[in-house]
Amino acid sequence: PGFLYFPRTRMMYLTVFFRIAEFSAGIWMAFVYARYFRDRWWQKPVTLPLATVLCAVSFGAIGVLEYAMNQYGGVYDYTGQMFSYPIALFAGLLILGLTRPGTIFSRMLSQRLPVYLGRISYALYLIQLAPPVLQLATDVSSALNIHEPTESGFQPGWAAYYYLLTSVIAAVLYETVEKKGARLVMW
Repeated sequence: PGFLYFPRTRMMYLTVFFRIAEFSAGIWMAFVYARYFRDRWWQKPVTLPLATVLCAVSFGAIGVLEYAMNQYGGVYDYTGQMFSYPIALFAGLLILGLTRPGTIFSRMLSQRLPVYLGRISYALYLIQLAPPVLQLATDVSSALNIHEPTESGFQPGWAAYYYLLTSVIAAVLYETVEKKGARLVMW
């Protein structure tokens, strides 16, 4: 993608100085959980609806804010980047809601597929923008006639295709490298 070649947007998107909101949201939610939610109060039946609503509102808000971010230039534009702050807040609230066992969201995310996707997420993180993966995605999408995103818009078909392709590659890396490497280190 073109954003990788522009130093200003690369600095804005890829450095910790511009991603501090995400780190801060995670840190503050961990603090709030440890200080106020870890005790038995959060395990009481009365908190189940509260946690469910917290998860639902957070999922909805993240979706709306991601859409708005895309409408204002995406994460690679200064205007669009401003949406990352409330998104980080709602992501933190979502994580807080998911700490309450028994919500429909925590039960769904405890199923085999989401758990496995969590296991391969580090490999996915490492390869998501690797030039060989981008080249492979471009070559395969041309063969399958899947339209790549342009500077002017988001392509849901491309996003789903790219996620599926990188997830398959990440699963292969997880099974062949990461899992075996972990066994060697733990041996």
